[in-house]
Amino acid sequence: MSALKRQHAIAICGAAVVIGLAAVSATALLPRDPANDAGPAPGSTSTASSPSSAGSTGPTAPSAPQPDPLPSLAPEVAGLASDPTADWSIDAEAGFVYAIDDDHLATVGFIDPNAGTVEIRLVTVADGKDVWRSELKGDAFQVRIRPLTGTDLLVVHSDTLLYLVDRTDGSVKETYTTEFDSWYGSASDGSLWYLARKDDEQYPRLSKLRSHDPADAAWTTELATMPFMVTDTMVDVHGGHAFVTEASTDNVFRPSSNTLQRSPEAIVALALIDGTMPDWSDGVSLTWFDDAIVTASEGGTVTGRGEDGATRWEATGQRALNLNGALIVSTPTSVSRLDPATGAVIWEAEVPQAEQFAVIGGDLAVAAYVEQSMGESPGAGLVTFLDLTTGQTRSEVEVVLQTFPAIWRGEDQLLLSTRQGEAEKLWAISPDGKVNYTYTTEEEMFFADAAGSLFAISKETITRLR
Repeated sequence: MSALKRQHAIAICGAAVVIGLAAVSATALLPRDPANDAGPAPGSTSTASSPSSAGSTGPTAPSAPQPDPLPSLAPEVAGLASDPTADWSIDAEAGFVYAIDDDHLATVGFIDPNAGTVEIRLVTVADGKDVWRSELKGDAFQVRIRPLTGTDLLVVHSDTLLYLVDRTDGSVKETYTTEFDSWYGSASDGSLWYLARKDDEQYPRLSKLRSHDPADAAWTTELATMPFMVTDTMVDVHGGHAFVTEASTDNVFRPSSNTLQRSPEAIVALALIDGTMPDWSDGVSLTWFDDAIVTASEGGTVTGRGEDGATRWEATGQRALNLNGALIVSTPTSVSRLDPATGAVIWEAEVPQAEQFAVIGGDLAVAAYVEQSMGESPGAGLVTFLDLTTGQTRSEVEVVLQTFPAIWRGEDQLLLSTRQGEAEKLWAISPDGKVNYTYTTEEEMFFADAAGSLFAISKETITRLR
């Protein structure tokens, strides 16, 4: 993984986008003159309490008036349709948003920080209107919300408080106590997992659960590696293994709309039956396909394995990613596509630098931070689009970067955002190299994608953009 970490907090937890922000004014996105822009030219085993409803006051019917759609926010580069570019905007005191499914978002706001109470809201993506509101004990800056796969429950986790909330009406069904530094959630097969670490422990412990109770573990294993953030870790299951992934990393693309989102790189694989770690899982990153597991070592060896871990093939590379079913292997200056079953090279291409990746239709976008910023001087970035079938270069686009960028996939364009002083800039770039439009925020506002939509988020407002 790249040593460069994005400085502002962006985490995606099981289809959740979490944005933590400093105090800002509720300022709309403002157009700027592209002529004055320096951008491109257009073209845990823990002690758990018994289930209860303590710490919550329950859901309430929506009472606040619903906002009207915002007026049009002009992009900096022409090319958008004439419809308004902002669908709606709602108040969000803490500036946190979590994607629950394609149609719903959950937001978190303070009610009384001194009393430690927060308001959880479930809103519809289409119009920003409330489905329900619920008041709970917790710290808005620590809350994580995610759906439990195959159920009508939402996990609302804040510090040591774990609530299981009915997603239909916001009522609290179960309450547990957890470790402070912990993650609780489900894998794509519906299995339940709990990862936790105490202050005096070097590595966290992963438990496969028999029930909703985080203390009811079928087995518990100490991981021999440390996730970037325990609270933003995820577990997925494939074949006979549980793969521990980081839900948010600095240099990988996550789908914009998925019930369970994860990084395409796992940090460890464990035997599903008892939690033991196979030797081939130690000290590598992992990705997986229907009939193959691929590992990448820091020493520069990529290995294709069967479900039993037996070696099938080896290749040179430092990272291996499953991007929309394509095995992409990279070094700092090269990208190749391999057959995951045999290791056969489908194509390989040299690039100036390879750090972040996204599949846009039939193309692979490779983004790199090629020149770091110095003081107030902006850095330089380069986006290269490669044909996913042949590896041929389709286009290259230079962008101005002050920080390491975050990238997302639109339906037919790459969305890339980066800090620009106290603001944030968004680029929308087609694989043919055309800059469709750019946005620049004012002060501390951030862009994020959730539930298949793009949002501009401040400490006080959440705005859905077209």
